[in-house]
Amino acid sequence: MKTIVTVKIKKDVEHNPHNKLSGRCPVNEMACTDITGEHHSMIIEGKTLPEIRNKVKKKGYNHITRIEVIE
Repeated sequence: MKTIVTVKIKKDVEHNPHNKLSGRCPVNEMACTDITGEHHSMIIEGKTLPEIRNKVKKKGYNHITRIEVIE
């Protein structure tokens, strides 16, 4: 299955929700419209949700806020 996994990362002191900065996403290296925000998403594939969780944790992200199955 293909999923979108949203993780929460360390708060950036430069973050201003009223003046979001675009650039390279800190978790997936793609374009991002809020690079200093705490929540970021990535596409992860796996056979089960526990496998997907483990893949995300192996990437160093322990705070998973959401997993959405897209395929």
